[in-house]
Amino acid sequence: MKTFRVLAAVAALLGASVLLTACDNNPGPSTKFGNSSGEQQQLPKGVEPFDPKATKFGIRWFPTHVHFGPDGDTLLVSLCHVSRAGFCRIGKYSISRNHWDILPFDENRTYWEPIYSRDGQWIVYSSAPCQAEMLCDSNESKLFRTTPDGSKTELVAETVASHPSFSTARNSSTGARRLSSDPTNPSSLLA
Repeated sequence: MKTFRVLAAVAALLGASVLLTACDNNPGPSTKFGNSSGEQQQLPKGVEPFDPKATKFGIRWFPTHVHFGPDGDTLLVSLCHVSRAGFCRIGKYSISRNHWDILPFDENRTYWEPIYSRDGQWIVYSSAPCQAEMLCDSNESKLFRTTPDGSKTELVAETVASHPSFSTARNSSTGARRLSSDPTNPSSLLA
């Protein structure tokens, strides 16, 4: 049996991790999900194989960042263009429905590294302006948050920011968690 590795991503954000692989002629499950306790779940044998035509953009887009949603069924995915890997959109994939939704976007921006807030009420992501021919300047990236359906979007950080993550610690006086724009440099914003 020949195995094709489509994507291998570990998202250790919000206490969950995901490893996605795809195999041809595989009679058993090919996707495993794990959480911080080390438990793993496998999708049942009846799960259909990934169909790139199921996405709104077909095979012109590939996943680069995957985040497991708090509902246990949704994956947030950075879908990037095959010609310009820095030109991305945010896709939401429902495992149970085998269905893709693409969040609303501005044609002249790139969107990447989406994560859910712990309560699932917000999606936080990095976004940067793009010029003609999908050339995007990551040095101008900003942190945004949007509702899960993309109907309300807000700028979170005016400074250059990327790699959003939520800490596990809470502010002792307000109970708020911190949103960090860079896990290696935890100068953070309250979220």
